[in-house]
Amino acid sequence: MVILGTWWIRDRERLREAVRLCARWLEHEAYRDMVAERLQPTDEELASDDALDNWMRHTVSTSQQISGTCKMGPASVAQVSMGGETHGAL
Repeated sequence: MVILGTWWIRDRERLREAVRLCARWLEHEAYRDMVAERLQPTDEELASDDALDNWMRHTVSTSQQISGTCKMGPASVAQVSMGGETHGAL
């Protein structure tokens, strides 16, 4: 049996807050010359948590960039120089 806990509930609340904050920012006079209208989420989708949750489930996604790290410094002790050049690459 897998127990997920409730951490994801607070994540959803914070995402709702962020989406609504961004929607409010677009209404600010500083954006009037740049933004003709907000296309998504609609006012109806912003009106309730359930509607916004539904919009987020169908719209929001995640992505990842796989990366690694290596030691930076002189060739005698590191794989990459301080300028980002790889030591010994062919």
